Amino acid sequence: MVLNSANAPEPHYKMWNTRRVESAEDPEWVMRNVASVARSTQSGKLVSLVINSHGCGARIGLGLGIDRSNVSRVFSHINGLISGAIYIVACRVAEIRGAAGDGNLLCCEICKTSNAYVYAPTASQYVGPIDRILLGYGEIDDYEGNVYLYKPPLGSCVLSTI
Repeated sequence: MVLNSANAPEPHYKMWNTRRVESAEDPEWVMRNVASVARSTQSGKLVSLVINSHGCGARIGLGLGIDRSNVSRVFSHINGLISGAIYIVACRVAEIRGAAGDGNLLCCEICKTSNAYVYAPTASQYVGPIDRILLGYGEIDDYEGNVYLYKPPLGSCVLSTI
């Protein structure tokens, strides 16, 4: 399943279940919808969840936004419902920005709360027009820069090789 933020650059990713998230939507309500979709599958789980939005250290620009103040409330709805991983495709989400926020802690909390593997970048992300044309159904483009993998149940973090 993919959640495409309405303000993320077009064209958006397309998956088995594709949802556009408007900027005024409550991310908790969005994750309740994701949980409903997951439970309706044959296995009762999603293989993966892609979150495509703007971002910065310690903030995901999906709907009204996700940060450490609401991550537990938002991601608790999908606890145990992702069998594979959550792929966050947003600029610098895992970046540590000092007083401005700690994206590493945000991603760790998403991992622990959802009980799913989480991939998130520390660098700005870019998708060129050619990349979007060549992307097939159910695919995302390559990440730019370092990508970290957060592993459940403790949210331990390692540099990813994807």
